Amino acid sequence: MSNDDWYRRTAWSDSDRSEFQARLKRSRGDFNKSQYVRIQAHHLAAANLPFCAVELLDQLFAEFPHDSQLAQAHLQYADCMLALDRIDDAITAYRRAFDAEQAYPNSRSQLWLDFPWLIVTRGLSDLYHEVDIYLDWGGRSTTFPVEEFRMHTILAFLADANGDSTSSRTNAEAAIAAAAKEHSGFVRHPTVGLVGAPDTTVLSRLQGLAGV
Repeated sequence: MSNDDWYRRTAWSDSDRSEFQARLKRSRGDFNKSQYVRIQAHHLAAANLPFCAVELLDQLFAEFPHDSQLAQAHLQYADCMLALDRIDDAITAYRRAFDAEQAYPNSRSQLWLDFPWLIVTRGLSDLYHEVDIYLDWGGRSTTFPVEEFRMHTILAFLADANGDSTSSRTNAEAAIAAAAKEHSGFVRHPTVGLVGAPDTTVLSRLQGLAGV
């Protein structure tokens, strides 16, 4: 196993767990330990092992809560909660990620889009008033088509909920246009950040708002 592979496992047997913890124990400094745990949790979540990822993230929060890693760790925790259909716990994790980003602004993540996306696509109307807070925190600045798609989808759905048909239509059209892009705008990385195949329910609603 290479020097990096020990904290990028995609399986989590008793042996994997023991070997990981042994290597972690020999690591130096809370920053390194926190980062190793968070990265390993990411790989386990990607391997559809959210319970195992949560186990590690809980360890990070309890033992190695380094400021530079907390925002992303809470965001990963939220993703795990969504995978387990624990929406209330996901909301709590998103709020903690926001607090962590405010405390350590250099640790910016996709929180500003992820939480509003959850709010509007799940129809969490009691949280609609918070959407602008998170969008403003991210500066409403997009780099890739997928970010453009998500932001305009959020704005379209929110405008629709507020009865603003003009804004909902304009943003729905912008979201659909972003989803159709086949080039990222970056010469060396033309396919990075493309939307690909958007959620059919979301796309259908956007088409309805745009009058397509």
